[in-house]
Amino acid sequence: MKVYEFGKGHTQSFVMFQCAVEPWWVFKASAEEMAKDYHVYLFIADGHDELGTEFVSLEKYGTLYRRG
Repeated sequence: MKVYEFGKGHTQSFVMFQCAVEPWWVFKASAEEMAKDYHVYLFIADGHDELGTEFVSLEKYGTLYRRG
């Protein structure tokens, strides 16, 4: 999983999750707009970025980013 960040200078955070089978850059314009007011984290699943990774399962990501 890749996490893109925008607006790092802001103290309030906004988290975006990929909601469609689209490449990461489809969400870039929205993230940049939100970054005018927030520190934006844009999570992109494997297989949908330029890293050459393959999607495995949602459960894999749930355990990677679980708080606690």
